[in-house]
Amino acid sequence: MCYSQRLIHSGALLVLACLIAPISGYTQGAAPVEIRRVNFGTARDSWLQVEIELRGSRNQRPGARNERFVDRVKVYCTLSYQFDDRFDFYTSELELVGLEQNKSAVVSFFLPGILVERDRIRREPFAYLVELEVAGQPLPIQEAGVSANIRNNAAAINSLKSRAELEGEQNLGILIPAYAAPLPLRDAQDMQAYIRVPSASR
Repeated sequence: MCYSQRLIHSGALLVLACLIAPISGYTQGAAPVEIRRVNFGTARDSWLQVEIELRGSRNQRPGARNERFVDRVKVYCTLSYQFDDRFDFYTSELELVGLEQNKSAVVSFFLPGILVERDRIRREPFAYLVELEVAGQPLPIQEAGVSANIRNNAAAINSLKSRAELEGEQNLGILIPAYAAPLPLRDAQDMQAYIRVPSASR
């Protein structure tokens, strides 16, 4: 059974996601914000770090204050880790005040080391999804923001999102954005301006 099949397996229902046609929702041409890469690493005291590089483009939104700046860039991160008898889901989000055209920004999320050690969590998740929103408007899914095992599979991507929403509630608040992480974990070079007012769930 392939990775995407296992992800969407539920009870006796098995959707043959491997046979689904490639997803057609990826951005075509220049998006206002591009996901350049998603990396996973181990930080101090076994904390797991998700590092996401973004790059700004021209703001073509009508009424934009300055086309060189993309305003209010929100990043949603969804992780799925597989164990022998279950999947665990973790979700989090952060928001940047803005991103300048042709400039890159690296943002991070962290899983606590005590959880990583307790559950023997591997650095690379079973599946992940990074989604973007600009000025309150969701952007189409970008290829670089999806793990390779579900990248061309719309059914598996939708299953990851729906299962994370339904089954990840018990883990809310565990995957944390960089600005909320313990001080020793924060990158001294991270000078991003974050919006920290809690937002309503999607």
